[in-house]
Amino acid sequence: RRIGGRDGNRDRARLPDGDRGGGENVKDERFFWGDLHPVCVLRGLLYNLWVLILAVLTAGLCVEGYHLFTYHPVYTASATVAVNVKGGTSAYTSLDLTARMAQVFASVFQSDTFREAAQCDVVASVLPETNLINVQVTAENPRESFLSLKNVLENHADLTDELFSNAELRVIRDPQVPLAPSNPVDLKPYRMRACVGAMLAASLIVSVLFLRRDTVQTPQAARHKLDGRVLGTIGHERKEKRLFVKKSRGAGRKAAALLTDPFVRYTYTEAYQDLCAALEHRMRRDGKKVLLLTGAGENEGKSSVAANLALALSMRGRHVLLLDLDLRKPALHKIFGLRTAAKNGIGQYLAEKDAEPPLIFSEKYGISLGLTAPAAHPERLLHSEKLKKLLLAARADERFDYVLLDSPPMLLSADAEALSALSDLSVLVVRQDYTPAGIVNDCADALTQSGTDFAGFILNDFYAAVHPQQLFAVRTASSK
Repeated sequence: RRIGGRDGNRDRARLPDGDRGGGENVKDERFFWGDLHPVCVLRGLLYNLWVLILAVLTAGLCVEGYHLFTYHPVYTASATVAVNVKGGTSAYTSLDLTARMAQVFASVFQSDTFREAAQCDVVASVLPETNLINVQVTAENPRESFLSLKNVLENHADLTDELFSNAELRVIRDPQVPLAPSNPVDLKPYRMRACVGAMLAASLIVSVLFLRRDTVQTPQAARHKLDGRVLGTIGHERKEKRLFVKKSRGAGRKAAALLTDPFVRYTYTEAYQDLCAALEHRMRRDGKKVLLLTGAGENEGKSSVAANLALALSMRGRHVLLLDLDLRKPALHKIFGLRTAAKNGIGQYLAEKDAEPPLIFSEKYGISLGLTAPAAHPERLLHSEKLKKLLLAARADERFDYVLLDSPPMLLSADAEALSALSDLSVLVVRQDYTPAGIVNDCADALTQSGTDFAGFILNDFYAAVHPQQLFAVRTASSK
């Protein structure tokens, strides 16, 4: 869905102090190494590992295919014959004579006349200082080479009588049918070169595509990629941190890490406290009470941010009403573990005429909740007069210091834009390396154009980058 009337690759400009003006933007396409995060780079490589594997397999198959179509095997059958002298007396004289005869016979075997008579390619070589001749015949198939060599050996008598009347050829090693080609090709080095080249090429392509991604990976990248103020950065926190706890049957995975969990890190809690202080200062200064939290796409973490922000305000002594107005895919009832309370929730209240507002107070969390289950026709319910009256009553209710609204993602529907018109302030939750910055900026433009006061961005689920200076400082402090 197109948002804000501009595409996701529009020009961006860095605006001081988070102010959003209507002036002309200056495009900033400079590359900063600080925009890359090691965890995001590693995750990108792992996600694209299949590309590298596919490139290697393709290169190996190409080498095999080229070898299959260009390689022509030949087979060589060989036999060994000895040259003897008829009636020879002296062993030394016979060996010397037969060695010279073997040289003559080898030359004759390889002569053009003999090859034409035998109708095959014959190679003969004399073993050094012996009267032995190694005769080889090469052909395109094993049977042909064997039969040709056998024919040569069977008809060598005519050749012997014609050259030397006192010489005879005796077969010492009979020919055998060759089982393997005589011109084998070792494909291992070719495969290795092709696979390495393909892997390097695929890695280069993946790296270029990864660097061209316009997502936000670090807070530094957010400062010059996002058109607005960064209100706070929430670090990555594992959802499951339990020791020796046995899960009950049917219990699902925990939906989010809450501030009330005793196992969450201090930095995670402190980040929400800082975000809470910044938002509360802004809302008190401008007299705002209703805050809308939304995101560009699914799984940005807007519901977990809304839940923890409400808990952080409650820890500061504020009375908070948290309403789940994501009627398409609600998540707050899963986060707080109140699935039963969501059955007769906001969705049913808006659909029925005489229903009472289904607001509950959680003693465990210290906040008021308005939960819901998926409802039919959510766009009609969110544009109803009954919702407007509910929010007006909540704004006028002195029991609540703040009202937080959890809305659907902006890329899936126009529900968030409709809710922004009913709220006093809106923020966008941006997950690390998830949605392109251009699309996030278009969503921010859409919230501004709907008439609400856009406060800025909340960076969520960001892995912290530990620099060597910080690591050295931690080690020094621990040693002291």
